Amino acid sequence: MKQGRLIPWFKADAATQMAVDEALFLSYREGEALPTLRFYGWDPPAISIGRFQRFTAEVNAASCRRLSVDLVRRPTGGRAVLHEAELAYALIFGEEDGLGRTVCETYSRIAQGLLAGLRELGIAAALQSGRVEEGRDWLDVACFAAVSRQEILVNGKKLLGSAQLRQGGSVLQHGSLLTEFDPARLLMALGRVPTPALCAALAARITSCRAVLGRRVETEELIPPWVRGLSRVMGVDFVPGNLTPREWQMVKQLRETKYTTARWNERAEVKTM
Repeated sequence: MKQGRLIPWFKADAATQMAVDEALFLSYREGEALPTLRFYGWDPPAISIGRFQRFTAEVNAASCRRLSVDLVRRPTGGRAVLHEAELAYALIFGEEDGLGRTVCETYSRIAQGLLAGLRELGIAAALQSGRVEEGRDWLDVACFAAVSRQEILVNGKKLLGSAQLRQGGSVLQHGSLLTEFDPARLLMALGRVPTPALCAALAARITSCRAVLGRRVETEELIPPWVRGLSRVMGVDFVPGNLTPREWQMVKQLRETKYTTARWNERAEVKTM
């Protein structure tokens, strides 16, 4: 079994967390790091938007400030996510690690590891297969309200969302598992009035660990099953380790020059075919 690195869980602000993920990705691309897995939290809570989303059309900065919610653009794709009652993960690896050479292949293989971890917890989740129509209404700007192929669902509701960055055969996959879900809080952060109808519409699409298990789920019980599941799927022994001094230097630079700037956060990149 190959060796990988497991970064200890920690909380930090949104800009720092995104800078850490990109630094680990760059370190791997440069051949200076093993495949790396990490889990983390957000302090304060934050909304992250996908690399190609339009900032002004899909988030409300004033609402986020009122709620003390940070805003950041991810290096990965996907849609808006409210990071609050959740467990976030980042997995950095390469095509040579045997997880497939396309986005769908990779999502599917990683999902098998995540599903195995959820089943250890007693969550009977399943992988969405087949084509799902996107862009149904404005709620789809929120990642968890939109369902596409290779999504992890429980009773037809989304429990976990993921997004990828792929460059030169290297992959960064982000994901977010909802431990609890408050539709009114998400609507307010997106600048919407949380009417009963809108709350019900979100509740019909989104679920959480608490809703499925009927109890609060702690971070420390979520991480080990996911590590075991991903280790089996990837054939990688994830050994606890830390960021290197050079990686921390990259984190500091990326945080200051990219993830705290309006130039990055407010301007979407153009998706090329």
